[in-house]
Amino acid sequence: MFLCIARSIFVSGFWASYRWQIASVTGTVLIYALMVKIVHLPGNEYQTSIRELLPSVGSTLAITFTAKGLILNLIYASVVLIPCLLLFLHRYPSNSLITRYDFLVPIGMFATGLATRVEFDVGRIVDHAIPLAVLAITVLISRSDQTVAERRAA
Repeated sequence: MFLCIARSIFVSGFWASYRWQIASVTGTVLIYALMVKIVHLPGNEYQTSIRELLPSVGSTLAITFTAKGLILNLIYASVVLIPCLLLFLHRYPSNSLITRYDFLVPIGMFATGLATRVEFDVGRIVDHAIPLAVLAITVLISRSDQTVAERRAA
């Protein structure tokens, strides 16, 4: 979902090329929201009530800044976020696999993890975006190799 949103906003032509994928992601989110409201799916209050969202974020954020939270949440999230952020900061052109704005995906997943009150599993949620980090690292390494080769040739 975060990938579709980020690319729809920042990548020109993405909406036209991937409208069926965007529609399926949007439809899935809407169906889930309707199921929560109409069927009253079981769950904890912080998962089913919007009123509990901010207190949930606050409690998970407080846990994140403990020693255990730093290791399990922030370091795991950094492993994914830093390569994507470096790709954005170096302003390398986008390709068909990764765009400069894909760093928004791990940030969105981190925010979702905070909102769902999973305490020490926020980093594990963000780690689902690890393919983006691998692609970003690959692009960064290949670009740095090209730069070194160009310097040696000159």
